[in-house]
Amino acid sequence: MVAVAGMFCTVTAAELKFDFAGSLVGDTPKGFRSLVVGQGAPGQWQIVRDAGPDAEKILPPGTTAPGTRPVLAQLSSVAGEERFPVLLYDGETFEDFTFRVRFKVVGGKAEQMAGIVFRAQDEKNLYVLRANAKDGNVRFYAVVDGRRTPPVGNNMPVALNQWHELKVEAKGNRFICSFNGQPLGNFITDNTFKSGKVGFWTMSDSISYFADAVVIYSPREALAEVIIKDTMKKYPRLLGLQICATPPGQQEPQVIASTDPKERGQPGGKTVADILARGTIYHQWGKGDATVYMPMRDRNGDVVAVARVVLDSFWGQTEKNLIARALPVVKYMQARIHSQKDLFE
Repeated sequence: MVAVAGMFCTVTAAELKFDFAGSLVGDTPKGFRSLVVGQGAPGQWQIVRDAGPDAEKILPPGTTAPGTRPVLAQLSSVAGEERFPVLLYDGETFEDFTFRVRFKVVGGKAEQMAGIVFRAQDEKNLYVLRANAKDGNVRFYAVVDGRRTPPVGNNMPVALNQWHELKVEAKGNRFICSFNGQPLGNFITDNTFKSGKVGFWTMSDSISYFADAVVIYSPREALAEVIIKDTMKKYPRLLGLQICATPPGQQEPQVIASTDPKERGQPGGKTVADILARGTIYHQWGKGDATVYMPMRDRNGDVVAVARVVLDSFWGQTEKNLIARALPVVKYMQARIHSQKDLFE
């Protein structure tokens, strides 16, 4: 597997490991996107085999270093003063987290660098923490609208062909950056990006390897999920609640939040598609319950989602009464939405 979400460490923390053991040599890991910060050709990100960081640990007498294992490598040797190849992980967006990675710079004539990016928005907006083996320094800087801020950091030796560690702890607008366990000052403060993606970074013709990357983070809840939880607290007698919408970049609507976690990601179906298109209301009777499908509108009045409300039914209940019972529930949910984008953030 390329990226494995680990078990929850606590109620509020999770661990994500980038494990390349299941990747074939020569492949680019799935779930990642290659881009270039600055100018020039994209990087050549592939899996290679290497002894890995474990081989450099002190081993007991009579033992040998472990065999090779898959690691991530940037192999392109195309030089460029403003060329910064990046491999971005697309599977998650992080706010507060600790991101650490082992790296080894193995080549490069113009430059010999390796680093990580975090809270990345795109190729023109991101934070960078990088190590320079040629000049012997470690620096942090931000890229905002394609322009780099003045770098901050320390001068320290970064040996070629040796594994090192970069680490950043991000909490709010404070970042604690370190190299091989040595902090780059007390902390760095920057308010530019509050959340974003993480990834791997190189510069120019630098050839670098990466391994043992781990992100420990607080899982983010999409607004749609928060709305479901808050609504169930306000209306505890509801039998079920669901929000359907069309995720960005997709064509078909799906369940994006539900009181039943197993329903998330399932297709919304024809009824939901019709409501999104025409703003109609549907209902259906069950055995002891009744379900109402109602449109959810943004602040401009456009239909951006569908609420599915399941209530208990009683003898003599009419369609009009059923819709009247569901209406305040949907209005309560709808009040939290300014745009469709809000539901996924």
